Amino acid sequence: MRSSRPAARLYATIAALGFVASFASSQTPIVPLKISNGAAVARTQEPVSVGVPIGKVTPFYATYGARVLTPGGVEIPAQFKVLSRWDGMRDDATKPIKWLLVSFKADVAANATATYQLALSANPNPQGTLWAAQDMQTIQVWTSANTWFKIDRLVCTLFKEAVVDGASVISTPGSCELVFADGTEPEPWVMSTDLEEYYGYLSTRCVVRQRGMIGPLGFTIRYTFYAGRSSVDVDFRLENPAAYGLFSTTIPDGQKYFRRLHLNLPVAGGAAQTVTTDAAQRTVAAGSQWTLSQDFAWTSNALDALAGFSWQESTLGDVIASGNRYSGALDVSSPTAGVTVAVDRFWENFPKAYEVQNGSLAVCLWPEFGEGPLYQGQYAVPWISTPPVDASAATHYRFEGGRHKTHRMTFDFHPTGPRTALQVAEAADRARNPLAGCCPGAWYRQTWAMHSLWTERSVWGNAAYQRYEKFYDILVDDNAADDLSSIGKVGLPKFMARGGTNGGWQMYGWDNFGDISWADGYCGLHYDFAESMLSGYLRTGDYRFFRMGVDLAAYRRDYGQNHSTNVAETWRGAQFYEKGWWHGSYVQGQSSHNWVAGLLMHYVITGDEFSREAAIENLAFTLRDPPKNWNGYWGSRIPGWQINCLVDGYNVLGNPVYLTEAGLGVNKYQILEQSQGGNGYVLNLGTNPQTMKPWMENIFFIAAAKYALTSGDPTYNGLLDRMRLFFRNVAIIPGTGPITAQIPTQVWYEWAPPSSGFVGTKSVHLLWPMAEAMAYSAAVFQDVTDQNWASLCFETVCRFWQASGTTAVDFTAPTTYSKITFKPAMYPGTESKAIANLLRWAPAHLTVQRFLDGQW
Repeated sequence: MRSSRPAARLYATIAALGFVASFASSQTPIVPLKISNGAAVARTQEPVSVGVPIGKVTPFYATYGARVLTPGGVEIPAQFKVLSRWDGMRDDATKPIKWLLVSFKADVAANATATYQLALSANPNPQGTLWAAQDMQTIQVWTSANTWFKIDRLVCTLFKEAVVDGASVISTPGSCELVFADGTEPEPWVMSTDLEEYYGYLSTRCVVRQRGMIGPLGFTIRYTFYAGRSSVDVDFRLENPAAYGLFSTTIPDGQKYFRRLHLNLPVAGGAAQTVTTDAAQRTVAAGSQWTLSQDFAWTSNALDALAGFSWQESTLGDVIASGNRYSGALDVSSPTAGVTVAVDRFWENFPKAYEVQNGSLAVCLWPEFGEGPLYQGQYAVPWISTPPVDASAATHYRFEGGRHKTHRMTFDFHPTGPRTALQVAEAADRARNPLAGCCPGAWYRQTWAMHSLWTERSVWGNAAYQRYEKFYDILVDDNAADDLSSIGKVGLPKFMARGGTNGGWQMYGWDNFGDISWADGYCGLHYDFAESMLSGYLRTGDYRFFRMGVDLAAYRRDYGQNHSTNVAETWRGAQFYEKGWWHGSYVQGQSSHNWVAGLLMHYVITGDEFSREAAIENLAFTLRDPPKNWNGYWGSRIPGWQINCLVDGYNVLGNPVYLTEAGLGVNKYQILEQSQGGNGYVLNLGTNPQTMKPWMENIFFIAAAKYALTSGDPTYNGLLDRMRLFFRNVAIIPGTGPITAQIPTQVWYEWAPPSSGFVGTKSVHLLWPMAEAMAYSAAVFQDVTDQNWASLCFETVCRFWQASGTTAVDFTAPTTYSKITFKPAMYPGTESKAIANLLRWAPAHLTVQRFLDGQW
C-alpha cells in the first residue's frame, strides 16, 4: 500500500476539504449547484430544492451568511433548512450541520442545466415575498402582497380561499370526498393543521401540514407555497393505520374498501366553465358534466404494456376524444378566474380522472370506475382461478392495512380566462419533470457525508469499471444495454414497458407503480433499488436517475412499507417482503429483507418529510427486535442488514440509539463466533450439518466495518481480522488456468468445515458482495492486499457476471463477456434481484481504489 495509514490519510484529505466558513471577501463560494430541467419548456423563476452535504471539519452550526448566487453572481432570495447534523439530531444546534436543504427559484432553459452557487456572504440577505399568519381557525399564506391562500385548520377543505392579484379564484371552500363500499361518506375529521416549515416574514417558501381521519382511514396533506407564485404543490397521502393482518389468525385483516376518492375545488365565475386539455378546449354548460378518464386493459400483445393504456374525454357520457396516455394536466376557467391542475404521474398511477360539473373541478385520485388490486390470497398466483378473486376488490378499491399512497399535484391559480392547450401541455411537462439540483459528484465524496464508502462516476481507464458503469446506465437508457439477438436492447425502461421477463406483468397502476416484477411476483425493491437509483443521480448528475429514483422511493416510502399503528402486529414499520403477487403478500416483512438507505437518500436529496417519517418508523421496527437478539439461526445476513440499517440511520438522522444498538449487534455476532471456535464465521444453527453462506458473512462484515468506520470503535477489529482471513483463505476460490482459458475466480455459495462431509456449491455472481467486503476490509485495516483481493473479485464478476463457473473464459476477449442487459439469460425472472445486488456491491471498491490511485 502507498502509505502505512491510508485510512488516516483518507480522513485527513476529507477534513482538509471540509466546509470552511470564511468572510474574507463579500462572497465566498462553497459549492456549485447544478440545476437540471428535464422538461421541454423553459423554466422561469421555478422553485427548486437541493440537498447539500457539509463537511464536518471547521464546523458550521447555523445558516447565517449562507447565500445562493445566480450564474452571474447575483445573490437571490433563498431558504435553508437543516436536514441532518453530524453525530446528533437535526434540532440539536450544538452539532455541526451535515445536510442542508437549499431552496430558491431558478431560471433554466428547456432540457438544459444552469449552475448556481452556494456561497457565504456578509451582504444583507435578499428577501422573499412570502409571509404567513395563523389563528385558531385558519392558516393564511401570502406569496405576494395581493396573492394569498387560506387553509382551514379545523375542516378539510383543500383550499378555503384562494386570491390571486386581488381576485378570488375559488367560489367556496373545496372538499375531500371519500365514499366507502357500503355507500357511507364520512366527513373528514382534521386532527392537526400546522405551519411545518416557515422562516418568518418575507421568506422564500413555507409548508403547511394537515392530518386527519376519514372514517377508519387517515390522511396527510402537505401544501408547499412559494414566494411570488400563485401555484401550490399539494401532496395528498391516504393512510390505513390498521394492521395488515393477513398473516395472522389473531389479528383482524385490516383492508378497507371504497368506491372513490375525489378532491373537489369550486372555481369562481359561475356554473358554466371552460376546460382545456393538452389538445383542445371545451365549454361545460351549467347542468352538464365533462369527464376525462385514464384507464388500462391488456391488449393481445402481452409484451407491450404501454399499448394497453387509454383515456377518454366525454360529455354526459358521450365520448368526444380519446387517446393512449394522457399528460395529466387540465385547466378549468371562467372568464375571470381559473386553475390549472397537474397530477404527477397521472397515467402511470391509473385509474385517474378529472370531472367538471356546475363550476366545480373534481380531481379523481381514485375514480369510481376503478377497482383492485384483485387479491386472491397469500400464496395465490393470478393466472390460476382458485382461490377466487376477492369479490369486494373486483368492484371496489381494496386498501390494505398498513398501506400508504401519496399523490402529488400542482394547483396553479390565475385570475384570467382559459389557458391554451399549449400552456396546459407545458404545465403537465413541468409537473412530470420538476427542477432538480445536485452538487458536483466529488463534493459528496469529499465531505464524507454519504452513509457509506462512495464515489462518483469518472472516466475510468479500467475496462471492468467501464462495464460497471453500464449497469447504471441501463437503469435509465435502453440503448446502453447490450443487444440481444431476439429482443434487442433491454434496459429497465423497456423491461417495464414490455411487462417484465416474459410479458404480462403490470408495473403501472396506483398500487404497482414504482415496484418491479420478478419471478416471485413483485420484488419490493429488494437490495434497496431506490438507493442505487438515487445514488446514480448523485454519481452522474444525470436527471434521468433523479426522475426514476423519486418514483421508486415514493413506492418504497408508501405502499412498500407496513405503516400499521396496531401494536399487535410486531412487524409494523418493516419493508414489505420481496415475494408475493400482491407486493409482499407471501410472508410478513423480515429483518433479512429490510433496507432504509433509499428512504434516507430521498430525504437528504429532496427534503421529503414523508421519507424521513417512514425511515424513523422503519428503524423502530429494527429496534423492537435488534441485532443483539440474533440467536445464530438462518444466516448472518439477518444481523448484517439490521446493523447496516442502524448505521445508515445514525449517519443521516443522528439518533445515538441507532449506533449503540449497531455496536451491540456486532458484539452478539462476536460472542457466537467465539463460541464456535473463533474462526471468523458463524455456522447456521438451523441446518444439519451446520453450514454457512459466505455471501451472508459478507453482508455482516460490511455492516460491521461501517459501524467501525462510523463510530471509530476498534473493539471488533479482531473479529473483522478473523473474518477477512477466512474470506481470503477459504471463501474465495481463485481462478485456474491461463488468462485466455480460465475457470474464473468464484466464491463458495454455501460452505461447512470439511469434517462435516458437506459438499458446497460455488458462484461467480456472488463475487459482488465479496468484492465490497474486501474493499471495506482494506479501508479498516489499511491493507492493500485486501484491495487486491477485492480487485480480483471485481475484475472477474464485472466481465462474467452470468458465467456458470464450470466453463473456461477468456479475459482478453470482450466478445466472451456476459451481456449487460436487464434481461440476462441466467435465471430468467431474477433480473431485478441480480442487478439490484450488483449495483450496491461496488462503491467501496471504487472508492478505495480512487484513493490508492491518488485521485481523491
